[in-house]
Amino acid sequence: AAIALAALQNLSFLVSDTFGAAVVSGALKSALALDRVALARALVNDSDSLVALALSRHGHGSVMVSLDLVTCEESRAASLWLLQRRASISTTKFGRTVLESLQMKTKGL
Repeated sequence: AAIALAALQNLSFLVSDTFGAAVVSGALKSALALDRVALARALVNDSDSLVALALSRHGHGSVMVSLDLVTCEESRAASLWLLQRRASISTTKFGRTVLESLQMKTKGL
């Protein structure tokens, strides 16, 4: 619980740091369920943080985990938002991986 709370309180810093993104990723995988959802919701509702994670080696997996933890409506909105920013997100191989996953997930939306 402490790591998820610390991640929530320092989210903008953590997602902009290579190793900070790994901390966010770890919190999304190992925190208590309610803390994981709260952290995922904070990420999904912070477009700059979501993009920063999508572009990073240690954070790109956190994007898809976050989208799976929030409600369908939140996930759909964030997914479409990210897909609309495909030009900037596709600048890294990690961003391209996120885009490929999003395209498969959002088929039919």
